[in-house]
This record gives sequence, structure tokens and C-alpha cells, in this order.
Amino acid sequence: MNYDKLKDFEDYLSKEQPDLFLSNEWAVLRFYVFFSFGKFNKKVPKLSLYFLVIHTLRSFFQTLYNIIFKIPHADIWVLSNNAETRWLNGKNLNKVLHPILETQREIIFFERYARPLNKTTDYKSRLDFTFIESVIRILAIILMPFVSSYKIDQIQKALSSNNFENINFAKKRWCHFIVSKFIWKLLLKVKKPKFVVLTDYHNAINMGLIYQLKKYNIPSFEYQHGIISAKHPAYMYSSEVAKQTRPDYLIYYFFSCFWDKKIAYSPEKVIFSSPYILNECKKSRQTYLTKQSEVERRLKPKVLISLQNSTIEKTTAFVCEAISMLSEDEFEFIFLPRDKQPQNIINRKDVTVETKLNIYQLLAICDIHITHFSTTALEAQYLGIVNCVLAFDQMAKDYFEDFHEPSEDFYYAKTPYDLVDFLKRFKNRESLDSTMKFENSNSEVLSLKALENLVENEKGMS
Repeated sequence: MNYDKLKDFEDYLSKEQPDLFLSNEWAVLRFYVFFSFGKFNKKVPKLSLYFLVIHTLRSFFQTLYNIIFKIPHADIWVLSNNAETRWLNGKNLNKVLHPILETQREIIFFERYARPLNKTTDYKSRLDFTFIESVIRILAIILMPFVSSYKIDQIQKALSSNNFENINFAKKRWCHFIVSKFIWKLLLKVKKPKFVVLTDYHNAINMGLIYQLKKYNIPSFEYQHGIISAKHPAYMYSSEVAKQTRPDYLIYYFFSCFWDKKIAYSPEKVIFSSPYILNECKKSRQTYLTKQSEVERRLKPKVLISLQNSTIEKTTAFVCEAISMLSEDEFEFIFLPRDKQPQNIINRKDVTVETKLNIYQLLAICDIHITHFSTTALEAQYLGIVNCVLAFDQMAKDYFEDFHEPSEDFYYAKTPYDLVDFLKRFKNRESLDSTMKFENSNSEVLSLKALENLVENEKGMS
């Protein structure tokens, strides 16, 4: 599996070439290496040239305005991307950072276009990052022929000798890091924030910011959700790796019972926060369930299939084979794609592909949740929804085995026949809702004030 392959390589690198293992070069490249091979090689659809040109031009004027009038007054910087955008309560909100972004304080919100199909958020503090990112990428392309890095060359040789392929991205990603350091340094000269909050620290551009923040002793917080384990590619390293490119704190936007203590962050650097958007979703679900009788739910349960770009074909084929063994009046199946549209969906009246509602709107009304290895399984569990993860390979086990033994509330289906049996048993359950409980759940959504207090306390102790 991908985890084992990367871990074996890092074990080799730490013993044979420790200077490379502990270098910034490897810290920047390792996450890209993980996603360069195997089933993960199929990524989110690329942004079109037209999209980039139009949004870069639009972003230029807004960026100029923000640099002149907003950044000089911003005490806090926030970075995320539009892949986190969800429609909730009549607005497009960032599902992870909303408790931070809804504040009336002077903040600047750098939002990247990670997915062109998603809308952007509606926050007044938003700064479209397209122009800045385009400048970074263009300068990186110009710089590439002139950049000579002994360590990058040695890392590529080591990867090749260990049977890694598709690694010609190394120099480009390293140049992104170099240029982003320079751009962030210029922006920090305009105004240095008290601290920075971000998601997805592990891309080269965000790492460039973190590197500069550490030079100025400005604290950084990564806001992350779902399963963060020692098997997650962004966290499966020793505490010695990526010291200069990793955030100072990790805000875990979920529950401490799903925390893997073996990851690189020390306990005092981990902050747990209640999941705001799930709390809102739970209210919607409770309202929905009060209007639905158990007889109605049991008669034709709603089955939500949450698809993932990397394994959409296998997941679709697996579930459709199971559906073909059932009559059309037994269940209602709803396929939810992310960016890629599923192909060869079985054509039946009990099957739909949802393109308008988001995952949280659908979780509020479904009875069963099916996925390959998505964190949405944990979110469904929190909402009291029965889960079935598809174990046609090792991924579901890798992600969930440390947290969930197989059960009727969290079922592992190895074959389409297993899935059919599970679905038929569901109708005869005593309760249609999951009986699994959360231990050590967090009751409070983390506030911006709490982060400010933490930063002030840290300064007082230093």
C-alpha cells in the first residue's frame, strides 16, 4: 500500500541519507511523492487556462486593494481553499474555518481555487488568492532552469533507486516553495499578523508561508478535520522532520477519541474543537427525523454513497453490482460525486446522482452512508447514521481499523454480496439509527478569542 511504500522509503532515507531525510527539500516533496503513485495518481480536475486567466485578472485588482487597504490593518491571517465551501443557512461557508471567519475582527482570508466547480465563500474578509498564486507559479516556471539543488537531485535518485515513478514534479514543487517564501516575505513586510490559521499546510505554497512565519516567531495553527493518524501521509513522520515547514499547533476539528497519539505533534500542541458544521447538520437531521415515521424510513431507506475522486470507478462498479441484486422498491440510492462525475451508473428508478445538494444536506436525510474510506464515515457516525465502508482493498482498514471494529453500525463489505446482505439486514434492525457513542467529545467550537489567549499565554511563558 501507499503508506507502507512511503514509510519503507523514509526508513531507508533516515538510515542511509539522514541529511536528506531531515531536509526542507524532503519535507516539501514527501506529500507530493505519496500522491504521485498508485490509485491516488488521479487527482482533482485541473483548472482550465481560461478559468485561470479570467480569475487572475479579476483577482489582480482585488489583491491590490487588499494589500493597500486591508492587510495593513489585519491582525490575523487565515488561509484555506474553496474545496471547503458548503451551502449552509443560506450562505456559502467554509466548513472548517467558519467559527474563525465569522468574527468581526480585522482578519484577511486568503482563499485559493482548489476546485473550479465549487463556489467561493461569502466572507467580507475574503481575498481571492488566484493572482498571488499565479504569480508564484509563473515565477517558479521562470526560475526552474536556473535552480540547481543538490539535495533535490539526490532525493530523485534515491526515489528512482527505490522504484518510485512519476517523480518529475520534484524541481517544480521545490521552486514553488522557493518563490512562495519570497512572496510571503514581501506580504509580511506590509503587516505582520499576531498569528496565522490555515488548512492543508502540506502544499508547497503554504509551507513557504510557515517557513517565513517561524523566522518572525509568528505562531501558526493548522485546522484539520477527520482522521489524523500516523498513517496519514501529512503526519506519518517523526517529530524531527519538517520542523521549519510544519505549523506550530494543530487544531483537531473532530473528536479526541479519533486522535492517534503516535503522530508528530506533541500533546500540548494539539487543540480539540467541536465540529461546527456537524452541529448545524445535526439540528437539520433532528428536524427531518421528527417529520419521518420509522415505518416510512424502514419501507424504503435512503442510502447515500459518498464518492471519492481517487477510487470513483471501483466504488461505483462495486455498489452498482450490489444494487443489481436488489429490487427497485427496496431502497433509494443517492450517489454523491466530488469533482469527477461517475460513469456507468446503473439506470434504475431507485438510483440518482446528486449534483445540487452537498454532503451535509444529504447526511441530514439519509438512513445509511456508504463510502470507500472517506472521513464522511465518521461524520455520519456522529449524526447517528449507520455506515458501510467498502473493503475491496486495504484502504478502509488502514483508515478505520484503529477506531472501529466491524459491526452492524460500522460494517466492512468486502464484496457486493456482503453489501447486499448488510442492506437487507438493515431493514430488520431494532433501531435504524447507529447505537455507537462518542467518547471524550468536545462540547465547544473553538473561538478566535481562545486562540488569541493561547498565543498571549505562550508569550508570557517565554
